[in-house]
Amino acid sequence: MFGGTVTVTNEGAVSGGKYLPNGPYLAYVTPQFSASTLVDVICDDDADSEGSSWTANTFTLQDMINGESSLTYITESRFGAAFYDAALPLVSGSTALAKQQAATTVATEIYEAVGYLALQLLSPANYGSSAIQQAIWSLTGTLGDSTADIASDLAVLGLGSGSQWGSSTEEGIAFANASKVPFSGVEILAPTGWSCTGSTNTNGTVSENCGWATGATKTQEFIISTAPEPATYALFGLGLILLSLGTFRRSRKNH
Repeated sequence: MFGGTVTVTNEGAVSGGKYLPNGPYLAYVTPQFSASTLVDVICDDDADSEGSSWTANTFTLQDMINGESSLTYITESRFGAAFYDAALPLVSGSTALAKQQAATTVATEIYEAVGYLALQLLSPANYGSSAIQQAIWSLTGTLGDSTADIASDLAVLGLGSGSQWGSSTEEGIAFANASKVPFSGVEILAPTGWSCTGSTNTNGTVSENCGWATGATKTQEFIISTAPEPATYALFGLGLILLSLGTFRRSRKNH
């Protein structure tokens, strides 16, 4: 994990131009990477306008998962507060604090689904998939009807009466598989111009405390991966199997 603040300079979509539905995008992320290294970045935000260069706070998705009992990473992320506020009236809890913690867990689970799709989009087999990129924007509620899309996220998790994402859709697949993926190498680059001041209001919500700083450029949140691609894990595992077979055969010959 890098952590801290970075400067993001967006170079646009890999296929040329910007705002195409088939990311990843390419960006310089300094000082985490060298000033001459272009990094694949996944855009989870189709609503905010793009700034050519901006600062972002970085944390791993695993940090968010580990901190489910608090709002720290939820309020630092671009969409966590919206997910949290939508879940709060629907979750169960014997106390206000228990309900807030339950809503935080729901918000985290939605980000896990986004992170899962981001990893799929970065894999060689799915690189540049329009369907996956569109699904990411649907999960964050920035592609079309924000209220309906977030309600669908919650419905998959058994909350509310929204229309669930189908089990065969990219969104449904993401929720079904996100818990099986390690997220320690998945980092969120949250724009510093967006922030949530304070913790919760008297009714437990946080959105009233969130917004763009005065004069801030409305920039995008990006997701990057600093871990080997899923295909790399598979090849690594295959290599270990072949290595063990070779050792076993040599051992058989020596006896």
